[in-house]
Amino acid sequence: MILKYYLKTPLYIMLALCISVAQPSAAPAQVKVAQVKVAKIKVDWGKRYETALENYHDGKFSIAHKEFLALADVGSAPAQTLVGHMYLNGEGVEKSPGVAAMWFYRAASRGYVPAQLAFGHVRETGNGMQRNLVAAAMWYMIVEKRGNEKLSALAKTFLERVSKQLTPEVLITARNKANRWRPDNELTP
Repeated sequence: MILKYYLKTPLYIMLALCISVAQPSAAPAQVKVAQVKVAKIKVDWGKRYETALENYHDGKFSIAHKEFLALADVGSAPAQTLVGHMYLNGEGVEKSPGVAAMWFYRAASRGYVPAQLAFGHVRETGNGMQRNLVAAAMWYMIVEKRGNEKLSALAKTFLERVSKQLTPEVLITARNKANRWRPDNELTP
């Protein structure tokens, strides 16, 4: 029942579930100051993210886009995913599937599972970049292995759909790529 709901929901509504903060490197004498600053940044990012999400849900897309973009530019994978979603649907910005694909890839390559699912869908449909079913299968396999129960179930469903269009040999190639895949800069908890 839940799976049917998600299959009818636009894929890119898989909104951010966490906030990623890259901690700055500092000289030993600056560690304590840096820790305080990082804690403040995390709080500020959390507040900014919540505010952006509220604006998004209230239909204030232009404001939400600016807020998400500021977070995305400094590495928030959930914000990058939402910026991609907004470009894909033309919410607060001019519709641009190519720009959406770029934002999905940024977050996906860092290990953010909702973005990996979205980027797999981009590769499957060719909406924003060249269609590539092997790449789509690879991303779906990654999500199937790394995602939570709901995202893994979606990835499995999407992978079954793509698998029907590929030979067993090509699927093995996609599986090998998925097994070798590592995040560029994995998200920190």
